[in-house]
Amino acid sequence: MNIGERLELVASLVPACDCAADIGTDHAYVPVRLVERGTCSRVIASDIVAGPCRAAAETVMLHGLMDKIEVRQAPGLQGIVPGEAQAAVIAGMGGATIAEILGEVPETAQSIGTFVLQPMSAAALLRRWLAGHGYRIGAEALCRDAGRLYVVLRAVYEGTPYLLTDLEAEVGPCLLKERPELFRDQVEELLQSARTLLERMGRSEAARQTKKYRYWQRMESELEALLQ
Repeated sequence: MNIGERLELVASLVPACDCAADIGTDHAYVPVRLVERGTCSRVIASDIVAGPCRAAAETVMLHGLMDKIEVRQAPGLQGIVPGEAQAAVIAGMGGATIAEILGEVPETAQSIGTFVLQPMSAAALLRRWLAGHGYRIGAEALCRDAGRLYVVLRAVYEGTPYLLTDLEAEVGPCLLKERPELFRDQVEELLQSARTLLERMGRSEAARQTKKYRYWQRMESELEALLQ
């Protein structure tokens, strides 16, 4: 089954465990991959919408994994009983939505402990939320799928809040240290976004006086330095 580079990368960052959960599972491609690889003995495939749950059930039946993958319809982590899963995937959502899901039922999130997260947007917001709520970002990876660059990160709940630098939040603390193959591509995309925002804000005298404008001026300089 070809699930694409993005979901393959997501699945590869899930640690070996007895039970994992895939939140917003859609077609349950990640749960099937986790079970077939032997990463997890069983997986809970959860989605808030009935349609994706039906699609997930069809995928599970097609692969004959009904005894290994359970499909549940529930919002966020609310369908997970604290203690029953040791890892969870939340992929294909905005960073703000992922942070909201993690914060809705903190006791469940903390009991799961390890999360593999793939934000479609607002990665910096998500990283800051994780740091501020005691989730250590232990791994980050990049891939390109269908022409788009994606970042996937793994975070583990340790309980002690900490601070990221602004550059760490925007680029990723692990990516800054490791500089993987697609690192330059990522920085160039972030730099282009910063320049576009500055150009738009620069048309307004009031906007040029804001902290946000000064933040992105500084970030532009720091991103440029990474490319030198």
